[in-house]
Amino acid sequence: MAKKINKKILVSLDQSEPSMEAVRYVAGVPAFRNYQVYLLHIFRGVSPEYYDMGSHAGYETKVSDVKLWELQERRKAEKFMADAVGILTRVGFLASNVETLIQNREKGIAEDVLRKAMKGFEAVAVGRKSMSTLRNIVMGSVAAKLVERLTEIPIFLVGKAVNTKRFLIAFDGSDNSMRIVDYLGSALGRESKVILLHVIRGSDKEHLKAAENFITPLLDQARTKLVEYGMPSENISVNLIKGVSNRSGTIVSEAGVHHCGTILVGRRGLSKVQEFFMGSVSNKVVQLARNMTVGIIN
Repeated sequence: MAKKINKKILVSLDQSEPSMEAVRYVAGVPAFRNYQVYLLHIFRGVSPEYYDMGSHAGYETKVSDVKLWELQERRKAEKFMADAVGILTRVGFLASNVETLIQNREKGIAEDVLRKAMKGFEAVAVGRKSMSTLRNIVMGSVAAKLVERLTEIPIFLVGKAVNTKRFLIAFDGSDNSMRIVDYLGSALGRESKVILLHVIRGSDKEHLKAAENFITPLLDQARTKLVEYGMPSENISVNLIKGVSNRSGTIVSEAGVHHCGTILVGRRGLSKVQEFFMGSVSNKVVQLARNMTVGIIN
């Protein structure tokens, strides 16, 4: 009898190539094979009120044309979803562990995805379709709205689905960054390779030394946690970079140098959502790491 899977990840799809990258990302992370994968497409159909116009003279043909268009669009969505399932099953996901749902839009795409995600999901993955400019990141994309509202569930903003086994944790020594360590160790499996990175800004020698003395034992503690979760010690690297002027830029640069496909960052708390969008290190990492995946862990 097949082992029952309790963990669930929701992948938001919109028939775009970036959203298919989110599927490829999930397919490439070995630990996600132990998850039930739900592929969700919010279908932008026509309002039922429009069809009511068909009872009025002169509107019958127009309504018929719209119905045909809607049927064709739904078939395109079904084909896209079938292709997404194929990506997962070809790398070893059981078809019984992959579910598809084409849901008519109710409140709005982001709101509908959010409402679904709150029903017992451990993570959400979404492509970065509308996140190519700073304005789009902050002001309006579905992904940005999910980042703002999903304050209790990890969300992965997927760039290119490459190097899915290599993670960089932006570690600042806070309780939240320790939760990122716990999440990686417990949820993303033993096959991962991880860099624990702490960046110290400034040039004052006394400040740099004091900051190093503070963070070093915390980095050691984080490394020990990962080993206790079963991660081989040789898969864990600890990097401490001092004397730079830009933490977020350094984080993204180091992820590129070490071929990490995913950067894991945290929030400062539920009351800090506004601050996240207005200038936190995590938000700046999201802006800069356009071709990488950024996981925001709460």
